[in-house]
Amino acid sequence: MFCNACGSQLGDGVKFCPLCGKAAPVATPVADDITSVMPPVAADAQVTAEMPAAPAAYPPAYPPAYPTPAAPPVAPPRQRSAAPVIIAIVLVVLLAMGGGAFALLRSGILGGGAKVDEGVATADDSSKADDSKDNSSTGITDDDTATDDAITPPKGDPVDITPGGSALSASSTLKGYAVSQLVDGKLDTCWAEGVKGYGVGSAISIDLGGEVWVSEVQIVPGYLKYDSAKDVDRWFSNGRVSSAKLVFSDGSESQPFSFDPDKQGWQMMKLSKAVKTGSVKVVILGTAAANTGTDHDAEDTSVSEIKVLGFIPR
Repeated sequence: MFCNACGSQLGDGVKFCPLCGKAAPVATPVADDITSVMPPVAADAQVTAEMPAAPAAYPPAYPPAYPTPAAPPVAPPRQRSAAPVIIAIVLVVLLAMGGGAFALLRSGILGGGAKVDEGVATADDSSKADDSKDNSSTGITDDDTATDDAITPPKGDPVDITPGGSALSASSTLKGYAVSQLVDGKLDTCWAEGVKGYGVGSAISIDLGGEVWVSEVQIVPGYLKYDSAKDVDRWFSNGRVSSAKLVFSDGSESQPFSFDPDKQGWQMMKLSKAVKTGSVKVVILGTAAANTGTDHDAEDTSVSEIKVLGFIPR
């Protein structure tokens, strides 16, 4: 037996449908002999049969269908940042530009052109030599990259390379004041020029016995002696050198050096760059006159000692 409302199958004796709650249909008793309850049908009668209405769909849609859960949203693919690529390109460009600038600096296009070679330093003139010419005042060229001793002076502190007295000569000499006394190690002896007046233009020549590097010449530019017997300071009773220049074996020369004629002791003529030469000449350019105001004053310019410093090539 089935429910007339929802079509659910019902058990025997059920009065209400357990699914929809409608009353169950009443069962019709069936006779054991169907002919006893069915009226006879005439032979010529036309019989039609009515089909019962179609029962409701079976089985019912129970339990109710649940909707299929929607798939979780898929995240869009992550886009990679272009910043690292841009930074790398910028770095490459900067490195290339830096390398180009360095090459230009090395070539002299940037930074003002060729390096200016420093000239001979003097007490009166600190100007530098023209970089377009060889430095004739030092006797060497502007090639500062060479390492050969024939071109570049050795490094380090210069040493005393003063030769013996026989290597010295002078343009004139006052009798009794030999030029060899310039290197006798005694400050109270001297060389004195032998010309009339105070000897401007007189010179002391030093043969160095071969090519050496000269970086400095020191002199005591006066007669450093006090004559106690006559109570006379010979420094001021004779002429003193107030300026001089150096001339080298190739004919090149330094700028003038100035001295303090009142300073009793060593004074120097220091070159800014050592000069390779076989000789050096000290030429007197200026003098200070005797000024004691006594009858011991003399127009004789004197030098007590001289010393040459430099390097001997290996």
